[in-house]
Amino acid sequence: MKNPIPSSSLFTTPDSAEQLQHMADSMSNSAEAWRMMVFTFNYCHQLVEEMLNPAVIDITQEEIDRTIKELCLEMDVTALKSKLERLEQLMRL
Repeated sequence: MKNPIPSSSLFTTPDSAEQLQHMADSMSNSAEAWRMMVFTFNYCHQLVEEMLNPAVIDITQEEIDRTIKELCLEMDVTALKSKLERLEQLMRL
């Protein structure tokens, strides 16, 4: 699975939640820093959830049409084979 969360080399990556907390507390507007951090956590959580549980299977109409055609052909072949077998049985009588 590819990591959906981009990283930036412009900023330090904290080694722990405690270090992250210290970084937010040391900012001039720590309340705003905490708010942005929680927004970011929520967004990261959402990205990971989407990657773990994709809501949509990406399939084209062309693939759907091809699959339906293949299934119909298989059904026709099965039906024809059954009719031929029945005809052979009748001819043996």
